[in-house]
Formats: sequence, structure tokens, C-alpha cells
Amino acid sequence: MGRDPQLSIIELVSYLEARKIQFRVRDYTAEVSLIEAPSLNIASIIKELGGTTKIGVIFDLKTAKFLHDKIKYHIESYESDISKFKEELKKVFKEERVRGQFKNIKGPQDLAKHKILHEGFEFLLFKDKVFKTEAVSNPRSYQDRDLKPYFDEKRTTSVRLVRIMINIAGLKPGDTLLDPYCGTGTVMQEAIILGIKATGLDLDKLTCEGCKRNLHWIRKKYQLRSEWHIINKDAKRLATYVDKVDGVVTEPYLGPFLKKLPTYNSAKKLIDKLTKEYHAVLKQIKLVNQGRTVIVLPVYHTNDGRIIKLPFMELLKKEKFKLYHPIKGFEIPIKYHPPNTKLGREIYILTN
Repeated sequence: MGRDPQLSIIELVSYLEARKIQFRVRDYTAEVSLIEAPSLNIASIIKELGGTTKIGVIFDLKTAKFLHDKIKYHIESYESDISKFKEELKKVFKEERVRGQFKNIKGPQDLAKHKILHEGFEFLLFKDKVFKTEAVSNPRSYQDRDLKPYFDEKRTTSVRLVRIMINIAGLKPGDTLLDPYCGTGTVMQEAIILGIKATGLDLDKLTCEGCKRNLHWIRKKYQLRSEWHIINKDAKRLATYVDKVDGVVTEPYLGPFLKKLPTYNSAKKLIDKLTKEYHAVLKQIKLVNQGRTVIVLPVYHTNDGRIIKLPFMELLKKEKFKLYHPIKGFEIPIKYHPPNTKLGREIYILTN
């Protein structure tokens, strides 16, 4: 799992469910999910998931056959006795007359640099089981997509987080996504890369033009065919302009860009204003959305140490939304606090 394990596991489960893939979650920790499933297209899945850093398949060391007399290898251990496995591995290498060359790997880039997956093995140890890494995520692909032509630091959203949220919404190729606050288009961008049709709204005309530039750029860069549509209108009346959609994914306006922690009174005024805005938009989402709504909301930390949140659960009760609980014991909303930011966030997953 990635650095937000709860989000990552929920994403994985939602992704498999949306594609009607039979599976069972056998175990999970803050680092690893153990999934029992039929044969999967692992190379495709690792590219489509935002929160999974690598995927391994079960590996039987006793029946392993190494085809080369020299191989590179690395071992990652999660709640396992690595020393015991090393001894077993050395024994097998000796029997097979293989010269193993251990590589110290510090991340996915190192795996690629040393060609571990092409010229050897990465072993993943989880409790009493051994796995062989089959696929690794490519964080550079997200960095490349951040180089879009129109950028506004006050209206940016993590590409990786957006990908996770789209999968949590249960959206798949051919579905239609709505982002009522599309901004510079990160949500729409990730949707069309995944083959999902995207509609976005934004009240600011300049931002809409910038969003169009970004989507034309991403379409050309990845040779995409997915449809997208941008509407320069108010999200509080979105049902007037938008037909039925299969899911809503959005990080709405969270308040002004914070350079320092706000006072309690200023944060309270912001929360009151945003509560009215979000309530109006929730009413509209209820009219058009046939699937899940995944929405990011602000949490203000004040300069006197207090925390102020929206009374969002009250709004959900009024509009008869329910919280989605894909895994027993996981608390929704999910707390999310990006590094180097003054503003906390909570991610809600809603069903009608």
C-alpha cells in the first residue's frame, strides 16, 4: 500500500468490485493487503490504481527454478523473519548453482535502475508467506501530468489522490463522472485517462479556459478518445445543466489559500459560508448522481489550537445521503492531511 493505507485498501476493494472481479480480503495491515483472487491483469491494475505501490504473487521457494546462473534479488519484509528466509534462499541458490547478487533497493526507481524484475527477483515476505513482485507503480507518471500548461497553485489537487478517489467512486471505462468544482481539471484529466467520460463545472471563466487547455494537452499527450465537457456555470444549480451521471468526484472550494493558521472567528465565518455552499450543491448532486459521491472537505486548525469542521453529517441526514463503508472497521470520513499544508481535509464517501 502507499502512504495512505486506509485510502489505498478502500480503493483496491472498490476497483475490484466495480469490475465484478471475485476476491476476498484475507488480511491487511498499514503496509500490505493480502487478496485472494483469480488470475488478474496485474500490469494493467498497477497503472490504474493510485494507492498501490507494488503487487506480488504467491511464490513457492521449494519448487522454484532459476533459469540463469546469476540473478539480482532484493527482499522486503512485512512482519516476517527475514533471516530465516535468507538461509532458505541461500540453500536453494546453492542447490541450483545460482550466484545471487543482493541489491539494496530504496524505492520503485531503484528496482527499475537495477533491472531487478527483469534480471532477478524481489521477494515480499508477509507473515508466513512469500511473494514475488510482479509489478511496480511509476510515480514519475504523476509528476509528468503535473506539468500541464495551465497551473494555479491555489487550485491544485494531488494527481495520486484524485486517481484513488475516482476508483473509490467505483467508476470504470465508459462511465460518466461529474466534478462540480473542476478547477484546472485534475479530476477530469485522470477520468479521461481511465476511459471515463467527464463533465466539469466552474464559475470562473478564466479557470474554465485553463481547464480546457489542460484537457486538450492531456488528450494529445496520451492519445485519448474519452469525451469531456466543461460548463462555466454555478455548481449550486448544476442539475439545470447536467444529465444523469454514474459518479461524482470533487475537491470543492475549500476556502482561501492559507499562509498561516487562521483565528477561530475567521475560520468559523469560513465554515458557515462553506456549509451553505455545500448544502446547496448536495441537493443538486442528489438529483443527478446515480452512483457514489467522493468529496474532500476542509478541516481548519486555528492559531489557538482548536479544530473547526463543517456540520456535514447534519447535511447528509437532511438530504438522505448514506456513508459508504466498504471494509468493516474503517472510519468514514477518512482523515487526509497533505504535507506542508496548513489545511486539514476529510474525505467522505457517499451513497444515495
